[in-house]
Amino acid sequence: MVREFKAGGVEIEWVSEAYGFSTTHQAPFVTARLDTYPKSDLVAEVSQCIANVEPDTIYLPYRNDVHSDHAAVFVCGGILHQIIPLPLY
Repeated sequence: MVREFKAGGVEIEWVSEAYGFSTTHQAPFVTARLDTYPKSDLVAEVSQCIANVEPDTIYLPYRNDVHSDHAAVFVCGGILHQIIPLPLY
């Protein structure tokens, strides 16, 4: 299904509903600029979210994605995986 999204978190709400998430977490970062933040800040934020949610699986973007912010998320996921050994997909 192709769906047009508007600014303001509509994408997050739609995905959350589509996948049946009970909660979502919006990190205080500009998404398209994640690669400009210190990795320690990203890791700390995601680590806090993982501690609160206690997931059994974590999905990460493709590490060689053309978008550098996706690569930053992948790197942080790898760092966290060394600390919290959960299945990564």
